[in-house]
This record gives sequence, C-alpha cells and structure tokens, in this order.
Amino acid sequence: MKLALNSVRCLLLASFCMPAITAWSAPSDPNIAYHGDTFNSFLRESFQIAGRRDDAVFYQTMNERAKTGIGTTWDEWIASAKKRSKAADAATAREIGGSVWKLMKHTVTKFSLDRGFEFSNLVKLNERQCFLQSVILAGALQKAGYKAGVVMVWRNPENQTSNNGHAVTVMHLDSNRDILVDCSETAPFPIHTGLFMKQGSDYRYVVPQYDKDGSITGYRPQSGGSVIPPSKLSTLDVPFLRSQFDYYRGERTEAGILAKSPTKEGLAGTEKWLRRSLSENPNNPLSRAVLLDTLKNEGRLAEAEDQRKKALVLYEKFGWVPSRLRDPIVTTETSRRATSSTPGQPK
Repeated sequence: MKLALNSVRCLLLASFCMPAITAWSAPSDPNIAYHGDTFNSFLRESFQIAGRRDDAVFYQTMNERAKTGIGTTWDEWIASAKKRSKAADAATAREIGGSVWKLMKHTVTKFSLDRGFEFSNLVKLNERQCFLQSVILAGALQKAGYKAGVVMVWRNPENQTSNNGHAVTVMHLDSNRDILVDCSETAPFPIHTGLFMKQGSDYRYVVPQYDKDGSITGYRPQSGGSVIPPSKLSTLDVPFLRSQFDYYRGERTEAGILAKSPTKEGLAGTEKWLRRSLSENPNNPLSRAVLLDTLKNEGRLAEAEDQRKKALVLYEKFGWVPSRLRDPIVTTETSRRATSSTPGQPK
C-alpha cells in the first residue's frame, strides 16, 4: 500500500514539475530572427564586403521605407504580429504570412539578380532578390513568434526545373501544414513543385504535397519513398544560408561565370567565392556544380572532373541529379555556363 501511495505521489509531483508542452511541435529551424545575432552577422558581413561599417542603417532604412510604402514600420509590424502569435491558429498564421509578403513588396520595390542578394544593396539601391527577401521574411516571422525558415526551389509552379535556382520562405502553419511565402510572385502563396530542404543531418530534394487551399501536407522524396510529414523536415541550416550568400557573390562576380565574355580575373573572382562557399558548407551542391563550370572555363579540366564527381555524389545522396553532371569532362570545349541556377525574374 505504501508503495502504491508513493507511486501516486511521484506521479502527482511529476505532473506539476513537468515543463509545459506546446500545442504542436515543428522542425528545428535555425534561429535567424530579425535583429538576432545570426541575422546581424549576415547583415554585417554584407556591409563589410561593400566597404561599409554602418550596417545599423539597414533597420532604419527598412522602417522608413515601410512607413512610406504601407504606413507601418517593420518593428511596428513585428510587435503587432507578435501579439497575435500567442493564440494563433493556422488561419491566423496564414494571414500573417500574407501580411509580411505585402510589407516586403511595399518596402523594397526593385528586383535585381545581379545585386539584390546583398543587404548593402538593399539599402543603397532599394533592390532585393529571392534569397535575401526570403531570409528577411523568415527572420521577421521568427521575431514575431512564428515558425519559419528558408528553402531552395528546384522546380517551379510550371514544373520547370532549375538547379536550386530560386529561394522561398517556408512558414509552418501547424504541425501538419506548411505554406510557401514568395515575394517574387504576384500572389503570396505559390505552388512550387520541387524543394530542397533539410532532413536530419542531410539535405533532401522533395516534392511538396498540396491541399486544395495551397498548404503543404507532406513532402515526397524525389528519389522515391513514403511522404514525409512536415514535422520531420526542417528548413535550411545557418551554414547553408551563409554558404549560399557567398554562392551568389561568386555567381554574380563581374566578368565571372555568367558573363557573356568571362575574363581570367572574373573567373578567378567566381572561383574565390565558390571555394569560400564550400569551406562554409561542403555539402552545398550548387556551389560545387558551378565551381566545376568555372574550372572548365579556366581550362583546368582535371580539376573540373574531380569537382563533377564530388558534385554527383552530393546530388545522388540528396535525391536528384542535373543530367549534365552525369557526363564526364573529356574535351576542351567551353563549358555551358550555369544559367539554370539563376533565379527567374519576379512576377
């Protein structure tokens, strides 16, 4: 009897001592909250590369432009959205996703593939690009108390394939549903048909499974297998995001890999940034694929073939392979440039 009573006491005590359980669990998205340490490190690095040290002007500029464009600052929007997050259901979260999409559209009105990935150019030129806008949106949503992150797109709503050629924000509505938020589109919630995400310690090419309302109810691996629930996949980690910023710096180097007439100096600049990207995340498949293109354009065929083999291993591991990577490099002809990696123009 004493044993039974003690067991009851332990259960009662445990019920009081256990931490509160959240209403639903979500993937472990990296912390890139607006004003946070990681977000500020991205911001600071962009300004340092531009030779500027006044990175705090970014927040001031965002607030001023938003106030002019839509009548509220980013900090005011975050504070208002945060009040609603404490009791937010899926419908409220979706509404918040549409609201931050509209806020970005009215804050940064120009789109530039060549310069829009830099925080410094957002301030200087009022320009954005898919990857930067996705980081900012996810950061603002996190700061406001919502679950969100950034993923890459390899197949768009028209089923056109690219080599991780676009980026979007994933917002978790609840434990069973995600939604995409994309400021490059004319409506906030597009139906991209192929995404690149994180699964455990690896990355995975997946095909989102959509409900009638445009929310994602699961992800089927492109390589085959059962549908993965949203709670079992996460958005891209900080090493990948940092690596991807440097990927764009390499891709868009003046007279580099995407130029009509690349120069020796331009290709060397592309190579420098791509190698830095890979030092930050050796598993960024796009950086390795475009590095092989760069080496081939430089005439360094043996090194290019080595990179092709390494890239092929990554893509096969993650579940999708661009067809051109299956062909060994055996000639001295100029490589096709990696235009398939380039994000499309906004709609």
